[in-house]
Amino acid sequence: MTFNKFFILYSLILFLLFQSHHFFLDLSKNNSNLIQKSYIFFYLFSILFFLLIYLKTKKNSQLAGVYLFGSVVKLVAFFFIFRPIIYRDNFIDKHEISIFLIPYIFSSAFMIFFISKLMVNPN
Repeated sequence: MTFNKFFILYSLILFLLFQSHHFFLDLSKNNSNLIQKSYIFFYLFSILFFLLIYLKTKKNSQLAGVYLFGSVVKLVAFFFIFRPIIYRDNFIDKHEISIFLIPYIFSSAFMIFFISKLMVNPN
């Protein structure tokens, strides 16, 4: 399992997820700028975060701690950056919640899948 495989699969699947998510949000509400920023944030953070974990594979005992620390940093950074934008009208609707939840859940699940493969076969 290599970093290149993670990068290519993650980029492709996240792009397809973004396109479908953007299509469904366009039908109901125009949040294209916010959704693009959200997906870019999760994309860049996940790539950098997985690279850090990939470099730490020699010490499997630290992977869980690094993953949990990275997840907390990702959540805190997202809410510090995006909360003022999302909450500017004092109301968070389901479309704005989906802008956070869909890429976050996908990124977390994809990272857990590849980290588990990395722990089994660190080559």
